[in-house]
Amino acid sequence: MKTQTNKRFLSKTFIAFAILLLAGSEMWGQNFIMNGTGASYEANCDAVIKINNNGGRIQWTNGATLGQTRADSIPGVVDWASPTPAAAADIDTVQALWYAHLVVSNGSKIMADGINVVGEACGTFLTGYDNIAEYPFYIASTDPVLFLGTFNYSAYGDQTIWPTYNSAGSNVNNYNILNIIAEGTVTLPNDERVGVNQLTGNGALTIEGNLYVLGAAADTSFYDGLVTVNQGGTINTTGEGGILFRNDITLQDSSAIVAGPGPVFIGDTATLALEGDNSYLNFGDGTDLVITGQITNGGNGSNLYFDCNSTVTYNDPDSGQVVLPTINVSTHRYGNLVLSGQDKVGGIIATAYPTADYADIYACGDFSLADGNLDMLINDGLLFLSSVDADVTYGAANGTDDNEEVLGRFGRNTDGTAGSYMFNNRQTFIALSTNANNPDSVELYVEPGAEPHDYNDTSDVKRKVTLNYFGNADDFAFDTVSVGYLQSERSDWTGVYTQDKIRFYESTDTPVDTSEKVGTGFPYNRVASTGTELGSVSLHDIQSTTVATISNGIDSVASGNDIVLRTGPTQFYTIADGRWTNPNIWDEGTIPTFADDAYLKHMVYVGIDGTFAGTIGGADDTPENNTKSEYDHYADIANGGNGDTAAANRIIILKDVANNPSLIIGNEDNPATYVFKTAYTDGSSIINNNTEVPTATFPIAAKTSFTDATGFNGLWVVPWLGATPTGRAATLGTHQIENKGKVRNEGIIEVGQ
Repeated sequence: MKTQTNKRFLSKTFIAFAILLLAGSEMWGQNFIMNGTGASYEANCDAVIKINNNGGRIQWTNGATLGQTRADSIPGVVDWASPTPAAAADIDTVQALWYAHLVVSNGSKIMADGINVVGEACGTFLTGYDNIAEYPFYIASTDPVLFLGTFNYSAYGDQTIWPTYNSAGSNVNNYNILNIIAEGTVTLPNDERVGVNQLTGNGALTIEGNLYVLGAAADTSFYDGLVTVNQGGTINTTGEGGILFRNDITLQDSSAIVAGPGPVFIGDTATLALEGDNSYLNFGDGTDLVITGQITNGGNGSNLYFDCNSTVTYNDPDSGQVVLPTINVSTHRYGNLVLSGQDKVGGIIATAYPTADYADIYACGDFSLADGNLDMLINDGLLFLSSVDADVTYGAANGTDDNEEVLGRFGRNTDGTAGSYMFNNRQTFIALSTNANNPDSVELYVEPGAEPHDYNDTSDVKRKVTLNYFGNADDFAFDTVSVGYLQSERSDWTGVYTQDKIRFYESTDTPVDTSEKVGTGFPYNRVASTGTELGSVSLHDIQSTTVATISNGIDSVASGNDIVLRTGPTQFYTIADGRWTNPNIWDEGTIPTFADDAYLKHMVYVGIDGTFAGTIGGADDTPENNTKSEYDHYADIANGGNGDTAAANRIIILKDVANNPSLIIGNEDNPATYVFKTAYTDGSSIINNNTEVPTATFPIAAKTSFTDATGFNGLWVVPWLGATPTGRAATLGTHQIENKGKVRNEGIIEVGQ
């Protein structure tokens, strides 16, 4: 047992003048001199050389080598007992020699750089030297001891470290550089404290007491030996320098690493192994754990304590580094989680965690991923961020070249306030507006290169994206949903199947091969993928719904269904009454092309200059005023048209009693020769499914008197309207008409176009 404890600190005067002794101590010399190659000294642990005067030295001359090397270490005990001088500048310095056993007694001392202790515990000792039974070096003085440079434990066998500790963090009563190079195991004893500014060496180190790493930021410790922490042992990085373990470190029962503020580094060839529920990591506010090697946990997950402002970094430069799972309890999640270097893998715990084969990763701080992907698919794990304010960063700063992705499940807590939440890559995110009914959390499952439900390789992006939302799962809208994709995920796209036409479809596996277009009345925003850079498709105002089966409303996506990225011709649906060329009446906020099918759920008119039937009017050539001519929009390239000769592929008039679905074709402001056409030629190109009987009589001369669309149903072709006739009746050109309700023709219908 330790019989004496240092309790006083060196005064400022002592610290200021102690170094002077290194130059002038010889003046007090009363020495132990070895002279000649034949000089020898033999002793056991019960024999002592006592340096009893200031300036006394062990000296050698004429070839003598005592204390110069490990092989010539001074046997027995050397007791540096020189008395405390009157002046701090005269404090004695313990020589930098190789000792079997070293004792410092009788006042303050300076420990020179390069002292080596090679002895082990010894059962035979003189009265007053009882600590030799456990410690090859000890301090038997209550006065301050200043450690300069490196102090070495250098035995051929096992040794026990003398506990000395000063919480102030200087090298007074703390080892400055404690170097463990013994060939046996060096132990920090149970219930004792050792302070070091730096810990170095390559020997096996067992910590049963409390190690305090106290160095400044420039004094990071580098330890190359095996480390075992057990029986209540702790490693505490109370200085800013912290420690790098370049070999394996194992925490056993009732042991812990307590960080702060200094970081803890696990080197590239090292493993940090937690062996049970009582082996702990405790990382407080602002602390860092950097894992270049690996970490394993044999505990139940509640042995991990990470403050939400702590940071755990995995930065192995080689691919495949495993990220340890954490549990969803506030004090046992990661804080900030930083992944860099190369591809990472979400780990799995077979036992002791909440469930067998547990693979979830929870963090309550920010998340960043650089230099590779995080694969959560391999073990079917979930990455979850609990803070609604968590920042997610990919690459350097979510730039155009930052294409890292989380593969698999990525969940986030949300709340009733407005916010944007990034998910599996920099182009995949959701935004919510302020709404008390917002979901409690949202999860995206993203699997690049995997087929979504109802996949079609001629039109779809080969990427499975499943949207899940929880808590208040109805009566809210996603302000924005954006999904990123890669150009390599486009398969057999040709012709009209291009990136500028990608849209969302909702699909489900019940029944199989069922999907429905997603349209909200807002235009899609698209960023094309080029090379290996991510592209994206986003849409505003997607509604929630509790109806999981398709169809469930084109403006909604149910929790648990896939979002399919599909290009090429599509179905456009009307969402309001108005002129064909008004983008606000269509579900995508833009007008159909010749390749799209148009589904009419409302009253839609062609060639009639608004206002009409309750719709607004205004300045000419303004789509939102229902005054843009169809010829100008489609055919007249010189005036901004797209050159299409057909307004749609097919036109389908639906049945909706409330909205009077109908198509009314006039020719008030198109050229006299204009024909409103469809493009489909393989069957019926205009289908009227509205079986409701029209009740209105169309008064040709009184267009502006129609204040609403009541009574219009089916297909109507009417004469020209207005004060300046075009000289030609309204003309509809189509391949084939299939009528289930009413067609009223007062113009020209050309069948067989």
